Amino acid sequence: MLASQGAVLVLCWRPVGSLPATRRVVGNDVAHDGSAGMGGVMIAEKFALVTNASARDGIGTTLHGAQDCIENHIKVADDIVIVSGFYGEDFIKAILRDTKFSGRDRRLTFVFAGLPDVVLDTQVHDLTALKDHIVSTHRCAAKNVDIRLLTSSKFLHAKVFRFRAKGRPPVYVIGSANFSKAAFTQNDESALPCLSSGKMKLR
Repeated sequence: MLASQGAVLVLCWRPVGSLPATRRVVGNDVAHDGSAGMGGVMIAEKFALVTNASARDGIGTTLHGAQDCIENHIKVADDIVIVSGFYGEDFIKAILRDTKFSGRDRRLTFVFAGLPDVVLDTQVHDLTALKDHIVSTHRCAAKNVDIRLLTSSKFLHAKVFRFRAKGRPPVYVIGSANFSKAAFTQNDESALPCLSSGKMKLR
């Protein structure tokens, strides 16, 4: 369930049940003992999404590329909510272009943090230009593109992406990655897709 209270987005979902067995990832080797990580060891759930290709390529794991998952859900979702502290305007334009996002009946909501090192008026101006770009380039109704900027004294640190397609339970992708190029191409980030009900699927 997703509800809006003023400028605060409230996300609620039912637990998906027991999580699958963990795998221990050490460089290019994977252990199935689920032991706790120490030092350079990363614990990843069976269905985890990662932005670092070396953590998943060529090792026969069930880890998946985070951006591939995000793009696949954008292609089919009718209602998309992106909550992210930091963000990249060029990254947003690129991912909407690459997924051929369009449709006057589709809803797109972004909730971003007011950035401490950017003048507020500049940030508002840039995000307004981003909305105008989305409306004009992707044939979206202006009323269905909502970009919110949280400017309270507490910094928004959440990273939650929600995708809802007609006739399907919503998918939540929850993890460490902001909605930015740095998060998906430079940093080592991880996330976990969750369904509100039904069988978990990545695509």
